[in-house]
Amino acid sequence: MARKPPKAVKAAPRVAKRGAAAPRASAGGPSAGAERTGREASVSTMEARRNLADLLNRVLYRNERVVISRRDKNLAALVPLEDLEFLEELEDRMDIEAARKALRERGSIPWEKVKADLGL
Repeated sequence: MARKPPKAVKAAPRVAKRGAAAPRASAGGPSAGAERTGREASVSTMEARRNLADLLNRVLYRNERVVISRRDKNLAALVPLEDLEFLEELEDRMDIEAARKALRERGSIPWEKVKADLGL
């Protein structure tokens, strides 16, 4: 019985060190490897599945942001917790400012009308 040749194994995309020039995706598109610009990499959903642990390490230890796309459409992102916490703080500040602005407005709506409008 003849032995089958070993299957080719695709290497994980290489990541440039900070300050180094970022590699560009090859002509094969997003599935050919990670495309990087600054602190952001873009990978396909298939590549994200295959390399989830590596991508999480890049986010955790290198503070990279990874955009996951399918058919050239961005679907989701992996971001460091510090970035998420910063975004949540910004949202909270915007909500507080909107509430303060609403409180400064003249006039009010009776509670019964609000309940009726909401169907409560």
